[in-house]
Amino acid sequence: MPSSRCESIGPTQSRVKAQNLTDAERQAMINMLLASSNGGKRKYGSVKGVADQFNCHRTTVSAVWNSWKAACAEGGSKLIASPPTSRMKGNCGAKTKWSAEVIEAAIKSVPFHKRQTTRALAFHSGVPRSTILRHMKRNRRLRCKSSYLRPLLTEDNKEERMKFALSFVKKNHVFDDMHDVVHVDEKWFFLTKNKGKFYVYDDETLPHRQSKSKRFITKVMFLCAVARPRYDISIRRMFDGKIGMWPFVVKAPAQRNSKNRPRGLMLTEPQNVNSLSSRDIEED
Repeated sequence: MPSSRCESIGPTQSRVKAQNLTDAERQAMINMLLASSNGGKRKYGSVKGVADQFNCHRTTVSAVWNSWKAACAEGGSKLIASPPTSRMKGNCGAKTKWSAEVIEAAIKSVPFHKRQTTRALAFHSGVPRSTILRHMKRNRRLRCKSSYLRPLLTEDNKEERMKFALSFVKKNHVFDDMHDVVHVDEKWFFLTKNKGKFYVYDDETLPHRQSKSKRFITKVMFLCAVARPRYDISIRRMFDGKIGMWPFVVKAPAQRNSKNRPRGLMLTEPQNVNSLSSRDIEED
């Protein structure tokens, strides 16, 4: 595998650690060790200093030095200026089994409904899941996107929607400000939540809340009315557009005695929402 080290080998220059040393770096290591040696003996700490300058382990420097000494012992003094060269020339090492093009072709051959999880994608494409995750990290083109259901509109539906949108356009081609429109809608609210978050000090105790299960949490419907916010000239302040909220509840007596209340006690209960109850709320 080709090395990513730069050719300049200055001792004070910081470099990114690469997998293999180049021949020039091996020559520089030998020269630096020879310069710091005395009578053929290396100076104490010289290997560690050279390793720090070349951003590698000291055993790597020792291996280069020992291979050079072995070559000198076999060939004599003529090899003193010839450092050991790397035996890994050109593109070497294990070949990549899954290239980016092969992974892309395998993934694109899988239908969309079988690509919802990485586990399913790996099973149907034949590409290992770890390989897919590494490919997603290297290649940003493969991402996880969300798909939402869209309304199935017929031609009549599209025509009605167009008519509704055009009803807000005035004759002078200006959209209606909708200051005379009130939006009415129903909203469901729970009286409490299964999980509550509170900001408390270390000497405070959280309130004790209990229920048989989350299916027993009371759910109440509210009728909400809002309008567009505007500036109210009469009171000289902004109107936030909030008109009101009205709950669908009724007062009913308790049907039987219990440990919580006696029979006949007036209780506030959720009301069944229908056309009659909605009309009563609107009239009130």
